[in-house]
Amino acid sequence: MTRNLYHCFLLAVGLMQPEVSSAQIKSKPFREPTAAQWAEMSALNKEAEELGCNSRYDESEAKYRVLIAMRERVCGADHVDTLKIRRDMVRWWYYQKRYAEAEKELRSILAVEERVSGREMPCAAHTRQELGELMLRQGKDFEAAVELRATVVALKRNAKMATLQFSREAWNSRIPYTKLQLSAVLLRCGEHAEAEVEASEALAMWEKAGGNGPALDEARANMVKAMLKQDKYVELEDQRRERVALENRVRRDGWRETRPEHHNMALSFDAQGLHVEAEKEHRIVLAMCRCEMNDEQLEVLHTFLDLARCLRAQDEERWKEALHYAQKAEKGLVKTFGALHAFSTEATQVREEIEAARKQPAKQ
Repeated sequence: MTRNLYHCFLLAVGLMQPEVSSAQIKSKPFREPTAAQWAEMSALNKEAEELGCNSRYDESEAKYRVLIAMRERVCGADHVDTLKIRRDMVRWWYYQKRYAEAEKELRSILAVEERVSGREMPCAAHTRQELGELMLRQGKDFEAAVELRATVVALKRNAKMATLQFSREAWNSRIPYTKLQLSAVLLRCGEHAEAEVEASEALAMWEKAGGNGPALDEARANMVKAMLKQDKYVELEDQRRERVALENRVRRDGWRETRPEHHNMALSFDAQGLHVEAEKEHRIVLAMCRCEMNDEQLEVLHTFLDLARCLRAQDEERWKEALHYAQKAEKGLVKTFGALHAFSTEATQVREEIEAARKQPAKQ
């Protein structure tokens, strides 16, 4: 239900996709809807969204299909407004795990958009990003990387083509989030150098804009993970010391702001096999997180998983605690993202490895 409400919020405020004018798509001329038609379509759209938010998916889809038919009749089947409603309908299929149908529909929408308006026009960027999200929900990382790379290209092009300042800002604001998502996928695909570039660029864009928060911390964490996979320990330690020193000078509550650096140091220690030292850093991160978050938030769940891995790498007497943290991470991630999401499958794999290790005969 929480995900559905968040979905409704994004649809309502328009954060999921900055809209484009009808002039930006080369569709056939259409008759301007009357005030009564606009009112009827708006009411249908609101009803469909509300039904989806309440998990009444069949009723929601029925409303969307009536609305699509009306849009096609008034605006045309190829018009951006019609295609947008088709995408809105498909998003609710994710919660029903109708992934094959969703992919078929999204690719059908993308084919129309690329035929009518070009591969890198705004509407194609929306659908590319939806396809990337759909691939991630199915654990198809390589396919997701293809779609997310194409999305980044399209978003940059859209920002350059935008004539209004607020429109440019809207497109530009989506680029670092997409790069962050892409960096996580590339890490899982073993493309560590490219992952470092994408995470670093996302981080730089947010820092330039004066941003702060979980997304910026996640970008920094992905950059560190990619650097660790490339054995860049010296560069990481230099970065950490500089950042901690700077933030402790300029912030009175600098200990909170250095949480990402403790996390990065923990990952560095783990990569070097210094698991006792890494455990101390992981526990500092967990304590800091719990000052501001509950145990169901993403950053806490990731810290549980990091700590589980760290404890698993130590002596056998630590494995019971490792299993405890792995189970907490898995339960929270499955509840939030579903069992097939990459975050969830990663936690499940860690939990299963710990359970298998505990079942083995003790070493003499």
